[in-house]
Amino acid sequence: MTIQLVRKRCVMSSNTRFKSCGRSFLGCLFVLLNVCMLCVTGCVGANGAGSTAIPASTTSSAAVPGRGMWFWAGSSSDQFSSTAIVGNLALETQTIANLQSWNVTTLYGSYNSLIQSNPAAVQAWNQMLASAHIQSYVLFSNTNNFLPEDWDAEQSEILTNFVDFNASAAQGAGFVGIAFDVEPDSFAGTTTRLSWNASTTATRRTYLTYFLNMLQSSRALLNENGQSAAPMETALATWYATLNSSIGWANSADVDQWFGQLAQTCTRVSLMAYEVSTPSLIISDAQVEGSLLGSTPRISLRSTLGVEWTTLPQFWQALQAVETQTSGYVDIEDYETTAN
Repeated sequence: MTIQLVRKRCVMSSNTRFKSCGRSFLGCLFVLLNVCMLCVTGCVGANGAGSTAIPASTTSSAAVPGRGMWFWAGSSSDQFSSTAIVGNLALETQTIANLQSWNVTTLYGSYNSLIQSNPAAVQAWNQMLASAHIQSYVLFSNTNNFLPEDWDAEQSEILTNFVDFNASAAQGAGFVGIAFDVEPDSFAGTTTRLSWNASTTATRRTYLTYFLNMLQSSRALLNENGQSAAPMETALATWYATLNSSIGWANSADVDQWFGQLAQTCTRVSLMAYEVSTPSLIISDAQVEGSLLGSTPRISLRSTLGVEWTTLPQFWQALQAVETQTSGYVDIEDYETTAN
């Protein structure tokens, strides 16, 4: 049974949606000119050391729309975090150059309190991304939000940071869609609920029901608030569909039904093929869930060094091989580890 808690928020008319980008006319013109230059050249490397050709190792072999990438908040002193980048024109310009050089066309952005404390800066950033043909998703990543007792908080966050934010944004300044990085298998537990690791297989199966219900309720919330066309993405581990002792699936039909409902709910599912470095094994790990999800999945690889790769060229080489062999798109975790 799907439990849906839907709250409807009044949406302002299009006549009330246009707000200042928070910059002077000359400042806004400068942003536009910079983005236009980036769209034409797309040639600044991740190190920012002048204009160079796009490295062959980073160009996508997949068709448009290209790759996705997670973009996390952090401290203001971290030059690769959304906290430091958004509102800083030089860092924004460099970031978009990096994204274009990597053929990233979807950005899953976590902005913490910045959406509320400085909405004009986030809206201006979204406009820069739109001008560079990069879709901006707002990312929700509180692991506890899959629990029924946390759904109210999760839905309030969606209403505030997506529905209301978009209603007050000018054309191109809102978010295109929403993304989730809520991983039940990372749940650390609360005072009333056991962690994933400490739970029985039956409880883990219940947690996956909660997770699916959270996504279904989020989709219903968007539909009820005039956002039925907004795409919705979620990250997912590649081993959930396995019939073993980890999750208490009743049988293969139970697995099929759960993944079928997930595919109907989400526009895109990013299968996190981590801790594997061989392209054929990466594809094999994602194959079972990919077949259950139909047209919605794409493989996600992380660029962090130390487990799968020792150098970034190794990462790019594996990514290209996966894209070539699957004729699909790869999501990259994440901006900081790729640019740093």
